[in-house]
Amino acid sequence: MKILVPTWSMQPVGGIEVGALQAAAALAGRGHDIRVFYEVDGPLRAEWEAFSTDVRQVAPMDPLKPVAMSRSTWQAARAVWGAPADVLWLNRPEHIVWGQAVSRAAGAGLLVHFHHKLRWHLPAPLRSGVQNFLAVSDYLKGTYVADGVPGDKITVLHNAVASDTYPTAGVEEMRRARDLLGLPQDVRLALYYGRLDAIKGIDVLFDAWRRIAPDPSEARLVIMGSNPDPARDKEIRAAQPSSTIWLEPRADVVPVLHAVDVVVAPSIWEEPFGRVLIETMSTGRPVIGARSGGMIEILSGPMSEFLVDKADPVGLAERLRAFLDWRTTRPELEQATAAWVSDRFSFDAMIDGLEAAIETTATASRPTVSRRRTG
Repeated sequence: MKILVPTWSMQPVGGIEVGALQAAAALAGRGHDIRVFYEVDGPLRAEWEAFSTDVRQVAPMDPLKPVAMSRSTWQAARAVWGAPADVLWLNRPEHIVWGQAVSRAAGAGLLVHFHHKLRWHLPAPLRSGVQNFLAVSDYLKGTYVADGVPGDKITVLHNAVASDTYPTAGVEEMRRARDLLGLPQDVRLALYYGRLDAIKGIDVLFDAWRRIAPDPSEARLVIMGSNPDPARDKEIRAAQPSSTIWLEPRADVVPVLHAVDVVVAPSIWEEPFGRVLIETMSTGRPVIGARSGGMIEILSGPMSEFLVDKADPVGLAERLRAFLDWRTTRPELEQATAAWVSDRFSFDAMIDGLEAAIETTATASRPTVSRRRTG
């Protein structure tokens, strides 16, 4: 298959960009032809170039910037006009207008992959040119069905991570990772990584950590992330507990996961999925997540003990106390968490599902494409 993949940024800004990169690389490994359009340059571009036949920068695809979007659409349409594709795989539904125009220019089917909820209603005219939709959780599918998207056109495909990309790590690997990152040895480390924002629960986490008030020689809080608003970023950093360690955001989070004991994802909004959870557990660490959106689907059954109510610093503090010393009190969690991800969020199974959706989309679009080209 010839697959067009627009991606907003070549910076490791979030799970969508990293997940799309990993999935596209796997598709290329199965023999698919990947062509990429991107807006913002960054360190991930070299990884895309390693397996893609074309990696091309375009103007913003954002419909809230109509002049730039028109220019971007023209740039992409010109690039595909003489090189038809089978499918355009769109990972940001806010770019659906761009995706419709470019998929038509390429004679390609349009597969829209829901990773988050749009802030605006998705009207029927914008859905009409889409052959298939994917959603990363049952929760997210439900929000789009409530918004009017036919449920039979949305397939739930949970995110996944490859165990060899996010491998388990014991105490020796933890010590090496701490040496690499300059983190202290012989203390318990709790990690938050991702966007620094109130909706991600960073203020709740700070409140919970102050309630624990550990001796810095026994436990520290590690924060890796930033806020795109410099003023808000500065405000959050100023509110940190005294025992906090800050790390600069990095594309490869595995050494950081290997270096810590427990990870926290205390979102107070409804998370569409919660990729942080499966990344963490794949490395053999417990992760404390909020009862929020798709995270409940990940931390189900025996893993539900890692859930805590949203915006509950008291409950979060209690859960952190319970799991900071899990290596001594419950060492079986290393194997249990990794097996949970491997069994229920298999990367190969996810790529199978994505590949099937791409093939179905291409098949569904061909009669329309044929009529248009011969009419």
